Amino acid sequence: MPPLLSTLQEDTDLLSIRQAPGLKFLIFYSSIVDGQLWCPDCRHVEQLVNDTLLSSDLDAVIVYVGDQPWKVSSVPTIIRLRDGKEEGRLVDQDIKGGLADFIHG
Repeated sequence: MPPLLSTLQEDTDLLSIRQAPGLKFLIFYSSIVDGQLWCPDCRHVEQLVNDTLLSSDLDAVIVYVGDQPWKVSSVPTIIRLRDGKEEGRLVDQDIKGGLADFIHG
C-alpha cells in the first residue's frame, strides 16, 4: 500500500483515525498563514518529515494546531499510533535527529 500523507478536514476524522487498526503517524504543525506554516520550527522540519514518510510504506496524517484532543503542547509533534493507541511522540527539536528511528521503532 502506498503511504498516505494527507490533512484532516474535520474533527470527526480524528475519531476515525483513533479507531483505525495498524500503524499510523499524526504530524502536528502550526496553521498556515500567508502560504506557509507560521511556526519556524515546523517549517524547519517539514521537508524532512514529508520526504521521510513519503519514501516509507507508512500512513501519515497532518493535523494543524487547533485539533486539541491529542493534548499536543508543542509543534511540531509526531505521534505514533498502533491500533488506535499512542505508542510514542517525537517533539520539536528531537524530530530532526530521531525521525528515522522513530518511524521504524
